[in-house]
Amino acid sequence: MAEKTIKCSSGGIALSRIEKGLLTILNCVQFGERLSTHTNEKLLVQILHRSEVRFLKEAMLLELPLTEYGIVVIGDLHGSMLDLLVVLHSIGLPPDVRYLFLGDYIGFGPHQIELIIFILLLKLRWPEHIYMLRGKHETYEVSINDGFRTVCEETFPNTRMFSRFNALFDCMPIAAIISDKIICCHGGISRWMSCRDNIRQIPRPPLIDKMKLLDCCLLADILWANSNAKQSKPFVPSEYDVSYTFNEDALNEVLNALQVTALIRGRSNATNGYVEEFTTKCYAIGTSTDPQNKDVAGAVLGIRRDVACEYHFQPILHRTVNIKGLAFYCRQISAQLEDSFMSDYEAPLGAPTCSRCEIQLKEELQTSTRIISHIEIVDWVLMNAKREVLHDVVYKCLDTNNLPAVARRLVHLFPLYYDLIYSPGGTFRVGLTDGEWTIIQEVYAFGVCPICVDQRVKRAED
Repeated sequence: MAEKTIKCSSGGIALSRIEKGLLTILNCVQFGERLSTHTNEKLLVQILHRSEVRFLKEAMLLELPLTEYGIVVIGDLHGSMLDLLVVLHSIGLPPDVRYLFLGDYIGFGPHQIELIIFILLLKLRWPEHIYMLRGKHETYEVSINDGFRTVCEETFPNTRMFSRFNALFDCMPIAAIISDKIICCHGGISRWMSCRDNIRQIPRPPLIDKMKLLDCCLLADILWANSNAKQSKPFVPSEYDVSYTFNEDALNEVLNALQVTALIRGRSNATNGYVEEFTTKCYAIGTSTDPQNKDVAGAVLGIRRDVACEYHFQPILHRTVNIKGLAFYCRQISAQLEDSFMSDYEAPLGAPTCSRCEIQLKEELQTSTRIISHIEIVDWVLMNAKREVLHDVVYKCLDTNNLPAVARRLVHLFPLYYDLIYSPGGTFRVGLTDGEWTIIQEVYAFGVCPICVDQRVKRAED
């Protein structure tokens, strides 16, 4: 029997419901009660839909001014309400503070639903002070495997809410540029970040069977890329079978192309929650901690600009071992919120009906792939450049039964082959090596179509 569709009562949400919702979540977390016992599904759908509308009014690439009060960037939280509340308690609440979240709100933590709904309500209450980016866990492929689907179905006795959360994720921005100088995202840079418009034009929802191939690659890099200071090549296929890793040379190329000076990203594995991966140019932060390990800290990054227009980055660390408990911080934030509720609220224009309710959550939307993996890239190479692959010197030396090694080689070759086929004499990317440029120029020296490039590719790597 088909599940009954829950719809919003209108296209708006009352301020009183937003503020009560924030306090209700804190109350549930404080006393260890399920959110579903105090909030009906219809209200949660309304919160998700109003948040979707708010996200869709924002660009895929946010461009945020840096006010005199600065901004605080928050990394991976993974369902840890304790880490979030500790940060809010020590730094402050809107409208006194502006926050940019880098994604990974869910995944593994004890309060995944409560945390993301809490941040969404903060955004609905103070939309110009709370900004939320999408992380790799906010995708269908990851969230269905990391336990979030199970959490949704244990909290709500249906499959609807998991689908609705994924519809919300599909609306979220994926990157932000602060003060025209600092790019922020969950994962990292992409060789296809040749200009800002490339990020802006990624469609929503980002379903790979309806997107351009390079848009798919760009999105995967923004959510999944990692840095590796030890690698010699600018970009190397990632061991996660999604995206690439990048070194400092690659970072410099992308920063120049985007006309920015630094990258702030999530995915930090540092024990103090913060690491300056490339001096003054790349900062990685992780905000969630390990309550059982006193050596692991979480961090956020404060950014401000002084009167001389110099930018200052201040990591703010915290630990959740031997501190006052979760109940204490729930009470403290509840009191702080009561004071913050006194600030002005500009209600968005309401509507008699909800536009998001009119969008049916078709099976295609629920299960379509969002993030292109190495598997799809390998398929493309074998379909479009198989002749070149069979003549590739390195490929011919590989054991074809060693599928990971074969896949890594094809994923490595993909950007060059794509340029040779679709950009006669040019390129769609940054961070090319001198050898790659030589190949492109040789192949198109006389304006002819690409021919076998086996020896040329080998020379590019020597």
